[in-house]
Amino acid sequence: MTIQSKNCYTLLYILWVKGMQAKFKNVKIRGISTVLPEKEINICDEARYYGNDIKKIDRLREITGINTRRVCEEGVTASDLSIQAAEKLINDVEINKEELDGLIFVRQRPDYSIPATSFYIHKKLGLSENTFAFDISLGCSGW
Repeated sequence: MTIQSKNCYTLLYILWVKGMQAKFKNVKIRGISTVLPEKEINICDEARYYGNDIKKIDRLREITGINTRRVCEEGVTASDLSIQAAEKLINDVEINKEELDGLIFVRQRPDYSIPATSFYIHKKLGLSENTFAFDISLGCSGW
């Protein structure tokens, strides 16, 4: 089964579904957008979580390269950040929402178990009924 995009793009994606091979031709990533929570916490400020063991903290920093992390305010979800990033991307790249073929939401933890969070994002962005949407539950390995 071959699925053609409306726009002329260059990447090829292959999706395996119940033994069927689906090829996505003429697909392109036109842009990437990110949104970060404002609150930043230094890992040293969380020493109590590591038993105040500076060696553990230094080892963690050395292994992961992480010195700080961003934290959302209470009530802010992954979909909230995703919607902000998507709206920014749509404006920056000047994408017509009606021309979008699909929305893929890669996440560590969903806002909801059912329905998929991508459906909620799809609705909030006002995307076409013809735009597919699905979640990928891969967390870090999905990026």
